Amino acid sequence: MLAVSSWLAAGERLVFVARDDARMIAMRDAMAHLAPAVATRVFPAWDCLPFDRLSPQGALVGQRVETLAWLADDGGKMKGDGNGPALLLTTVNAILQRVPQAGYFESRSKVLAAGDATGPARLCDFLTGQGYLRTDTVRETGEFALRGGILDIFPPGQEMPVRLDFFGDELETIRGFDAATQRGGASMDRLVLRPVAEFQLDEAAVERFRTGYRAAFGAMASRDALYESVSAARMHPGMEHWLPLFHEELGLLTDYCPHWRMVLDHEADAAISARYAQINDFYGARQEPGDGNPGNGDPKGDESGMAYRPLPPDRLYPSEAESKAFLDTSVRLMPFASPDEGEGNDAGGRAGLVLTRAGGTGQSVIAEVVEIIAAERSGRNRPVVIAVAGEGAAVRLEELLDGHLGGGEVERIDQLELAEKGGVCLVEWSLDSGFQTEQLVVITETDIFGQRLSRPRARRGRGEDFLREVSALEEGDLVVHAEHGIGRYEGLVIIDSSGGPHDCLQLVYSGGDKLYLPVENIEMLSRYGSAGTDAQLDRLGGAAWQARVARVKGRVREMADALIKIAAQRMTARA
Repeated sequence: MLAVSSWLAAGERLVFVARDDARMIAMRDAMAHLAPAVATRVFPAWDCLPFDRLSPQGALVGQRVETLAWLADDGGKMKGDGNGPALLLTTVNAILQRVPQAGYFESRSKVLAAGDATGPARLCDFLTGQGYLRTDTVRETGEFALRGGILDIFPPGQEMPVRLDFFGDELETIRGFDAATQRGGASMDRLVLRPVAEFQLDEAAVERFRTGYRAAFGAMASRDALYESVSAARMHPGMEHWLPLFHEELGLLTDYCPHWRMVLDHEADAAISARYAQINDFYGARQEPGDGNPGNGDPKGDESGMAYRPLPPDRLYPSEAESKAFLDTSVRLMPFASPDEGEGNDAGGRAGLVLTRAGGTGQSVIAEVVEIIAAERSGRNRPVVIAVAGEGAAVRLEELLDGHLGGGEVERIDQLELAEKGGVCLVEWSLDSGFQTEQLVVITETDIFGQRLSRPRARRGRGEDFLREVSALEEGDLVVHAEHGIGRYEGLVIIDSSGGPHDCLQLVYSGGDKLYLPVENIEMLSRYGSAGTDAQLDRLGGAAWQARVARVKGRVREMADALIKIAAQRMTARA
């Protein structure tokens, strides 16, 4: 990360290819503290397997499209002899997949501002053409809903949906709102609407798909459910895996930023090899009998509508020789010095200081941190920055350090460049381990207190009460599954499995997918509301539910940090 920040400081434009999503997010968080002023975009990979029957999460696709459109428009101005640094964060899986060509996104964006004479009906036609889904209530990226003169939209790249209020054909206000509560938020001066998918279901794209599908799989393939859905301009689960058939030609992410320096994460080469092995394995599996491919003698072929006819891997993924052409010119990061003297460049980062009393009692380990601070002030006078995971830990450490250093010694910062010589600073940054450079010392909360140990809570046993729980449910009731989200209860059924009958609750999810939950696992369910409750069903196997759970957990952590801070202030006031 120090090498990346130094290149950005020199005005370069970089593509950082992380080995996985976790490393990509870690680099994004690091640059928020090391290079906060740099224009940064994230381009994630699809959150589904190669040749899957599932579609990637809508919010994730929206983020991909928003980044590609930015590169094609605003970001494109930075190509060649551009006018400032920029950072594109992506992963091995994302860069090893073809994308629409840069010209595809030209003239596909629409900018709205208060006072525009854009009628809601015309805007709905535009949204439908760009791949948005019309619903009764907007909750997810890529949805819109029209109620009279009010149009709700959840565009890609937005943290929350927006509400457009029209008077006739005139757009009066643009305001964000909370998808969970539907309550309005802050007003906005302008709104940029970008496509919500990497393809369109317009007349030309549909005809291109139909022609390409028949050419690839034969005339009998026109009976496939996928073919029929696209012919009717309807979305179909997993249709993104036939992306090449919607376009005349696909490109690569590198086509959007040909003059940018590409930087490969440590161990990215191993991740590249593993990705190609995965692509080939899954393609091979789709060629075997029993995979839904009628060409391989699968009885579940055309007649059931479950046929899966995969395109050859090189249609959606670049060949190894093709990717080698742009990967060989990239810079590779290593956390240690090169064994060959004189090779490579040293970014100046070194392992963090080792705290011998780490994980001990609060006072003893803080005393050691104070000793490090004193040694720096009497020696190299580098600032000591302590990275903590949240506000609660920051308040705790601030109190402990003030007890040794005196009040007012500890400063809160959000950028490392603000740390002054000899100073002691706290920064909210979830960093696993510390490091040091010629300019500063970074110590983490983990370095001081050790790894947090969390024990999974035992689930409350309710198996013996399942008859009472089931009798309380009525067919059509909405329920929430702890792992899969909102579904509709459709009654008890008996499933023959493992040589015997099992009582199961039948749950229906978006798209008609069904989940059969054994009654002994009913503790996984909780009631959402009655059959008349307005709620959109989640997609079985999708990531939208997990994303909502993660957002709620984040809000709970923020509330907990705020409560800890208030409690600490009260204790300080009493003292």
